[in-house]
Amino acid sequence: MDIIDTAVILTAGNGTRRLPITRVVEKVMLPIGNRPTVDYAVEQCVAAGLKRIVFVTSTEASQVQQYYGDHLTLATEYPWLGLSGEVELMYVPQRSAYGYGSASGVRSARQLVGNAPRFVVVAGDGFVAAEVNPVAALLTGCGTGQAALLGLEVPVADISHYGIITAQNGHMVDFQEKPERLRDDQVPLANVSYYVLPQAVFGLLDGLTQTGGEYYLTDAVLALARETDLAVIAVAGRYLDSGQVDKWLAANQYVLAADYPDETAG
Repeated sequence: MDIIDTAVILTAGNGTRRLPITRVVEKVMLPIGNRPTVDYAVEQCVAAGLKRIVFVTSTEASQVQQYYGDHLTLATEYPWLGLSGEVELMYVPQRSAYGYGSASGVRSARQLVGNAPRFVVVAGDGFVAAEVNPVAALLTGCGTGQAALLGLEVPVADISHYGIITAQNGHMVDFQEKPERLRDDQVPLANVSYYVLPQAVFGLLDGLTQTGGEYYLTDAVLALARETDLAVIAVAGRYLDSGQVDKWLAANQYVLAADYPDETAG
């Protein structure tokens, strides 16, 4: 059966823009509110019903695994969700043989993903704050057997800060990295690294070439969109991340003002 129960969360970024603090704190573990940045993505995955999370870490990284261990007891970790049961957690280092970049992270998770027909991929250094759970929106918005990515509605003035998705009839047809302008009829939907991907993506990842010294997952996603219908699930919200000091400070202010749950809630 085509049941999506696995998420791959990418946590292997070097955090060079947050030096010197990232010498001692992994970027995804930088706090937003009273929780690590990555924990918001983890919460969204488990709230959407996923039962297994594969963290892709850098070779020398250990803080994510120290924080979470090998499972999550939902009633203890996220009591505000009202869920019971446990979620299995697994870890794999990003393989240096695959080079650097988001595509390399997903390739590294291949063995632990196993034969799952489809799986979720989320970046661990940021998350979408919205009235709807973005992971749940992906799972309910894509059809049986279909791949999908989230499109965050952003102001036209902000398009130069994002990769922008071009969609037709609800499906991805192109991708523009930080464009200066859009077509008059184009809705500005930003790619914020929330995906539902099929097993077929691994073959596309294996054949990628580098762009600026990195292997980008978006290149494989665009190739996938040219082979099959790839749903674009539009969501209104705000992207919060810890990648730069000003964005990290703004994310903290937003989360505190929004009164997000924190680890002391239980």
